[in-house]
Amino acid sequence: MKRYLTYSNISFLALIILMNYGLFLLLPNVFLVDSPGFLFARLPDGWFNLVDTGSNAYLKWRVDPFLSKFLPPLSTKQLFFVLSAILESGLFLFLTIHLGENRIYSLFASSIFTPIFLAIFGLNTIIFAPLVWLPWLFICAQAYGEKGSLLPFLCLLFVSIRSIQTANFLSIFPSIAVLLVLSQKHNSTSPFRAYVTASLLILLPLLSLLSIPTPYFPSYADTGHLVPDDTVAGHIRPLWGPGYNLPVIDRIFIRKVALIPSLVLTLFGAIGMQLKCYRLPYLFKVSFILSVLTLLLTSAVPESVSQISPLAALSRLVPGLFLLSPALVFMALSLVLYALSAKPNLFVAGATVISVAIWAILGERVSLPLTARENRHAPFISLSRDVKNRYSLEDILVSPSYNLIHREGYNILKLRHIPPLKRVHISKFKALVTASNRPDLLINLWDRNPATRWKSGGAKQTGNEWIHIKLKEPQKIGGVALKTGNFHSDFPRGLRISYKEDCSGDKSEFAHYKEAIEFKDWEGSIKFTKKGYPYYTPPAVVAVKFYAPVTTSCILIEQTGHTNRYDWSVTGLYLFIPK
Repeated sequence: MKRYLTYSNISFLALIILMNYGLFLLLPNVFLVDSPGFLFARLPDGWFNLVDTGSNAYLKWRVDPFLSKFLPPLSTKQLFFVLSAILESGLFLFLTIHLGENRIYSLFASSIFTPIFLAIFGLNTIIFAPLVWLPWLFICAQAYGEKGSLLPFLCLLFVSIRSIQTANFLSIFPSIAVLLVLSQKHNSTSPFRAYVTASLLILLPLLSLLSIPTPYFPSYADTGHLVPDDTVAGHIRPLWGPGYNLPVIDRIFIRKVALIPSLVLTLFGAIGMQLKCYRLPYLFKVSFILSVLTLLLTSAVPESVSQISPLAALSRLVPGLFLLSPALVFMALSLVLYALSAKPNLFVAGATVISVAIWAILGERVSLPLTARENRHAPFISLSRDVKNRYSLEDILVSPSYNLIHREGYNILKLRHIPPLKRVHISKFKALVTASNRPDLLINLWDRNPATRWKSGGAKQTGNEWIHIKLKEPQKIGGVALKTGNFHSDFPRGLRISYKEDCSGDKSEFAHYKEAIEFKDWEGSIKFTKKGYPYYTPPAVVAVKFYAPVTTSCILIEQTGHTNRYDWSVTGLYLFIPK
């Protein structure tokens, strides 16, 4: 151990910590990632209910109790600073001692990792956690394999426990990576030491999984959904993990942020193996395999086969296992292993620069700040208690419902408090109904027959279709319902409902109508569980309620989305009025 803790190495480690501190002082101005990539709710038992702001992964998490004991309460940015200092110190020692690199290169390579990670993933300690102790695991395991003495073994035990408690259920990934690499290193050492190392690296993470609880899952309706459907056949679930009664992981978002980067990493890995641009061949190959797995998990694996039977069975034996999409974890691990195993040449620099440039061009991080991607109604506000209904807004935000609130806006929660409404068929009103397309088919809205319909025509939706209702007298209206009948795929892809208290019904007046509610991407009507957690109904159920009833004589229903496969069809038209 003396060769690790020389005065020169200690000086460089101190410099790494100072550089990290300076980096995080500049974070808000340079990287613009002042918000963490997750929402969390602290629980009395020391755990957190946590939801990732990008993928909508919902799980329980815990900060390393060792760090919590010796450090004061930390903000997200402060915690990330501590973890990045641990990782970069390990990278420096590994590159300097085990790979024989000069200290200047090792300092540059280790200190540049955090900015690259931030550019890609943002302040996401969940994805960062499996990486933190990975270089230290390599260092301690190799030292124990060489010496076999008590001190390296104790160091390996300490680092293994730190990895487990920092990465929680994700600690199995670095353990497997280290075990695969060390299987090449222990061939000439004592079999007993090899078995002890293997047992330590595998059994400890597996045993810790038994103590990780699963978070409370609200009682949503089985026919509802929480994340967008990506139109791939099958049931969207975490690729590995327990079968919640509704899909939770937003695979469309994961594909958007990870597909092209994983393709680039795979391409550079293949070129690197052809040119032999590596110092640790086996480690380089593991990194390449992880890149390929990321690519497959983001593009080629349909949901219908994503629940591989042995892995699904394992996840049920060990509750809480793999609640995150493994694609993002594989991508992060692949980046670290490339850094550890590739030669310091133009190939590595080119792969890094191009990868970061692609992420910058895409303008999307794996984890997003706490403001919604498409929040058109209101930003997230300070969490407070909803005393009237005896449940917490914090609990509703930190739940699988986060993605819905993230997409539709915080104001969508106001729909919980609307007064009771009754649905009344359009035939009960004295109304004139007009439409942008096929006015000859509007008669089908009156017969209540699910097999007859008004349709936009052309087997497509262009975003310019509308239906207008002009009532003979002003009426208090609380919403609109559009039946799709037997035409389940012909729901609107986007929907905006506007009104005008007094109007002639002429199209030229439409620009002056007031917006009652809008859904840029229609996923279905919004309903709530008894405890107030929102969820989407199937998209064919088009029943929209306003935040508050409006008094109006004209209602404009606009289809604002696009599809080249389906008409917009309506078999029955209803209005919601106060009871």
